[in-house]
Order: sequence, then structure tokens, then C-alpha cells
Amino acid sequence: MGIAENGISPIRLTVSVLNIFIGILIIIRSQQQIMGNLKSILFSLPSFIIAGLSFRLAIEQPIWDFFPSLLFISGTSFTIISFLFLGNSFSFFPALRNIKTKGPYSIIRHPGYLGEIIMVFACCITIEKWFALILFLLLIIFIRIRIHEEEKILILKESYREYTKNVTWKLIPFIW
Repeated sequence: MGIAENGISPIRLTVSVLNIFIGILIIIRSQQQIMGNLKSILFSLPSFIIAGLSFRLAIEQPIWDFFPSLLFISGTSFTIISFLFLGNSFSFFPALRNIKTKGPYSIIRHPGYLGEIIMVFACCITIEKWFALILFLLLIIFIRIRIHEEEKILILKESYREYTKNVTWKLIPFIW
């Protein structure tokens, strides 16, 4: 039995909250100090496309089972919390803004991407097709590239270089 057989789907609700929150962050974000080049922007696009595609394919099922729903809601909540701490430094594409070091950023350098990975993993579980694994693996590859492109810009700031000495894990503590 799925989670939302009657009423509003918790999956749709969490996506709506995330989208509203992102919209607010776009409105309040600070001026970028340095913008990524065309290459860094192009390297960031595939992870957006894969995340959107995985969600689109998964959402065809009207009712998700408990485990993928819990994973998706957890990933979305973690992303929202990460973005809350990121605040006016939010950006879709690699750009240099103020460096944030509180909340989940005190443990890993890219918690928003970890939340995104958890959300896409939940979607891939519900797809139940062989290419779901390929989508997920591609997402991991492109998130890694996106982090690399983003850090090439962030490292230009002394405060980020200091931050990387204190927070050594990019995405997953004790792994990477």
C-alpha cells in the first residue's frame, strides 16, 4: 500500500516546497563575485536534466511505497535545510558568492548535492526499469563533475581554501 492514496501526495508536496524555497533564494541571493565560464555551466546541466528525468519517470506512478517516499522526503528535507544555511549564496551554476560554513556545511562541503542524490535514488527505485541504474550512475558522475567545476571557482577565495582545511569531505563523510 502506498503513502498517499487519498489527498495530496507527500512527494508532490515536498517538491512544491522545494521549488518555492528555491524561488525565494533566487530572489534574495547576493550578487555573484565570479561567474563560471560556459564550460562549467554546460558541465552542470546534465545533472539537472538527469534529476528532472528521473523524477518525471518516477512520478508516473501515482502512489509510491513507503521506503522510496521516506527516502525522497528525507533527501528533499536535507536539501531544503542545506539551502536554508546557504541562503543568499544559492546558485544553480558555478559562481563565487559568500562562503557558508554552518549547519550541514560544517560537515560536508556540498550537502545540497547529497540531498539531490538521495532524491534521485528514491525516484530510481520507483522506476523499476534497467535504465534507472544507468540514470543514477550518470547522476553521480555529473554531480562529481559539477562539484569539480564549482570548486575551481570557489577555491579562488581565501576563505574557501581555509574552509576546505576544516571540512575535508566534499559529499559523503569518510568516503569523499
